[in-house]
Amino acid sequence: MLVYIMLSALIGAAPVLESEPEPAVEVAKAKEIMRVLKDATDDYKKWVDVKCGEEDAMVADLAARGAALTEERAIRTRNLSKIEQPDQRDRARRSAAKLFIEAADFWLKAAECHPSRAMYLDHAELPLVDAEALVTADALDEPLRVALGERRAQLVVARGKQRTSDSEAPERPLRCSAPDGESAQLNVRLAVRAEERAGAAMRTTKDGATGTNDEAARSFIESARLWVWAWECRTTAISYLEHAERSLDRGESAASVVGEAGSATEARIREVRALIDGGRMWATTDRFSLRVDFGYGTGRLARAKRTLGYEEKDLRSHAGGYLSASLMARLRLKSGVVTLLVGPYFSYWRAMSQTGIPAMKDASVSEFGTKVEVSLAFTPRVARIFTLHPGLEVGLQYVDFNGSEGYQGSLADDPDLLVDPDYVDIAGGTIGISVGACFLHSSLCAMFRMHSVPTLWNNKVPTLQGGFGVDFFRLAHAILTRPGRKGRATMRP
Repeated sequence: MLVYIMLSALIGAAPVLESEPEPAVEVAKAKEIMRVLKDATDDYKKWVDVKCGEEDAMVADLAARGAALTEERAIRTRNLSKIEQPDQRDRARRSAAKLFIEAADFWLKAAECHPSRAMYLDHAELPLVDAEALVTADALDEPLRVALGERRAQLVVARGKQRTSDSEAPERPLRCSAPDGESAQLNVRLAVRAEERAGAAMRTTKDGATGTNDEAARSFIESARLWVWAWECRTTAISYLEHAERSLDRGESAASVVGEAGSATEARIREVRALIDGGRMWATTDRFSLRVDFGYGTGRLARAKRTLGYEEKDLRSHAGGYLSASLMARLRLKSGVVTLLVGPYFSYWRAMSQTGIPAMKDASVSEFGTKVEVSLAFTPRVARIFTLHPGLEVGLQYVDFNGSEGYQGSLADDPDLLVDPDYVDIAGGTIGISVGACFLHSSLCAMFRMHSVPTLWNNKVPTLQGGFGVDFFRLAHAILTRPGRKGRATMRP
């Protein structure tokens, strides 16, 4: 966009002449425009000088844009060769040929990064034809002829790989219920081809021809469905659902021209829209965890001593129910087997006095912090049924002894019961470990937790908590993926 603005400014700044512009003025203006284009294409060269990932659409798109700008430079340079001074024309012609070859390189890079788009190879053919028309038998053009031969060879190899891929592909798309990169790649290629067929149908539309628009709509809808199937094979690739939504929007736009004659097309649009929405819900429930735990805990919150046969280290002075909530992001470390969960948590424990000592008070314990948890399974199939969840928690804790100002007695006042219980509200850091066994896509869990009490760690009496947890995101995920659910993302047409 910046390039076009600069070009417009340059063109608009040119003086308005009543007669034809002088060749020198036209040449200077053309060279200024080409300098702007060169700066832009130099940036694109740096952006695409990377190793492409599998179906790297972003880099391919950058390469395609770089190719378009380079072709613009080549065409302007070729036109410049017609108005340059005679001694400069051959030089301009060779420069134009080099730029056409450079444009072909951009297109070949785009095809390498996004091999499912066969049209990139077709685009690479055109600048090579233009370059060949500029190359002569002159000895100075020998390097250009060699470069053209090399690009032709690269184009032949790329087309051969494409034909091999096409011949090995099955007649029908592949459906997946587990991670399958090869099947995802196949469905992506088929989706892109369906988009190309739809684009060709749109280009041949004349005067709003109903039949052609209906064909384009069907192809776009087919492409959207194939993108959804590709996502089923690789659920971490959320961009596939975005591609599906774009294709479906274009199909809906084409179908709107058809009107009543395309009622069946409208039904297919609603069906695929439901698949995309279901896929997005599935992806959301697979990326987050919202778990509520409840159960019973026991520990010691006061330094109490009894003189009737009890040792301080053996005394668990408080027990009661607890409630905990955590919101964590789910990060897959190994697809379907190991998942890292990270996020904040908050817990409340109503700690009731259990000793029978009159001076010992009930307490309310509030805690918040950060939890790191690992979800472990043996296989993706086992992960749907059973997972182990070891975790580490670090946070802050506040213990409120119900407003007690502390026990004011002494050993002389109460020699058989309590000595210096130190009932003062306490706050500070706490650390804990947890382990859980979860079922049904990790939605229902049995949890055990052990953590310290602030300022009392030296007593070596940790707080123990055990109970059950419900993960609402994972429960929704289990419902969305249950077999036979109407509208689920993996539903076959």
